[in-house]
Amino acid sequence: MSGGSMPRKTAILAGLFLVSLLLRLLWVLQILPDRQRVMGGDGEDYYELAMNVARGRGMVARPLTTGADTDSGARLVATARRPPLYPLFAAAVMSLGVPFLGGRAYEHYETVVVFQAVLDACTTLLVFALAREWAGGWRAGLAAAAAYALNFYVIQFVSEFMTEALFFFLQTLGLLLLAWTVRAESPCATRAALAGAVLGLATLARPVPLLFAPLAAAWLFLSLRGWAGARRATLAAVLFLLAFALTLLPWSARNRAVLGKWVPVSTIGGQTLYYSSHETSGGRWTPLPLPPEAQNLSEVELEAYYYRKTWEFMSAHPAAALRNAVFKFFQFYYVFYPEYDFFFGITFFLAVPGAWLYFRGDGRNWLPLGLIVYSTLLGMVFLGIPRYRAPLLPCFLVYAGYYAGSFLWPEIEKPDGRHLLYAAAVLAANGLLVVFAEPVRALLKSL
Repeated sequence: MSGGSMPRKTAILAGLFLVSLLLRLLWVLQILPDRQRVMGGDGEDYYELAMNVARGRGMVARPLTTGADTDSGARLVATARRPPLYPLFAAAVMSLGVPFLGGRAYEHYETVVVFQAVLDACTTLLVFALAREWAGGWRAGLAAAAAYALNFYVIQFVSEFMTEALFFFLQTLGLLLLAWTVRAESPCATRAALAGAVLGLATLARPVPLLFAPLAAAWLFLSLRGWAGARRATLAAVLFLLAFALTLLPWSARNRAVLGKWVPVSTIGGQTLYYSSHETSGGRWTPLPLPPEAQNLSEVELEAYYYRKTWEFMSAHPAAALRNAVFKFFQFYYVFYPEYDFFFGITFFLAVPGAWLYFRGDGRNWLPLGLIVYSTLLGMVFLGIPRYRAPLLPCFLVYAGYYAGSFLWPEIEKPDGRHLLYAAAVLAANGLLVVFAEPVRALLKSL
């Protein structure tokens, strides 16, 4: 990189950040008046918890219900049904005293949603840094960041009172810190511990990385052993896992004290697994009425009940369990809801040859691919929906950015015509899928 090009590249990156921020703010300001859209899905549940935290009640809620009517006089009990970080984050932001519509500041979800727009714009910069680090260049990073900034499916998440924006930021930051840890010129131990703490926070926002941490520690050891030696590599991996565990420990200890069990993150996993795995679910999220035998169970007993019932069904009907898992896989990568996810379609079909060429060349970094495979398998077990695929976008963009920066837009050589032809075909095919989304969706649903 020439010295004179640095200001220009910085200006381009700053401009991309502003575009990312503007798109998210425009979308948020359009959606804010529609509370039902902001609170769709699990939003009311998170809002109830955040309101109780902001009012000094702690992480309490009405038993096994959702809703934000916390002034109804209903009995409130300590709970771990949701991961704690997002309610704490939302309560802190609401308590900043930046009301949009008057009244008590801590009641205003609008403040949280606007803050999420800023946070997700910052994730654009993290995606740039991650792809530049792992995909080998400034152009790869810029292509990946631009794809993230313009991804409308991601933009929609920032207007929802749910974990996505916070989780995307923390998980991407944790991956970036891991990338920086294995630099030959970097002090690896401190950054390894910091990466563990950040991924621990990401787990407290959404439990998905809980079992990924050992895989990341193994990657850290193998990546460092060659140039730093086995002793420093072992120290870095141990510090990473220790920081990860210590970040979870206060919440787990709180759960032990108030619920009587060491719950690492939340008690929602058993219900999620059971609702998508019972005999009539077909792999879809299909709630069932709580049977009489389970109506008086505590929160942790109910989670154990759901896990037990799921295992009983899977043991008795292995073929049905396998069919459910296959369905969850296809649902995880489903791209019609009902409109076609144009952005993921392009990213995926650039990431596939990108990953192939990366590993055929000098690429040895398997951690992004490892997270993709791990999360896909987790979706095949618990619940496979596109929302749960979305946090993998930065990993797909690492390989798509590598393909774009190395073969479509290289800094030195002219691009190979075959790659340009492939990229043009991908764009054309995705354009056709946008136009004919409804008939294709109908065909897939019939199959």
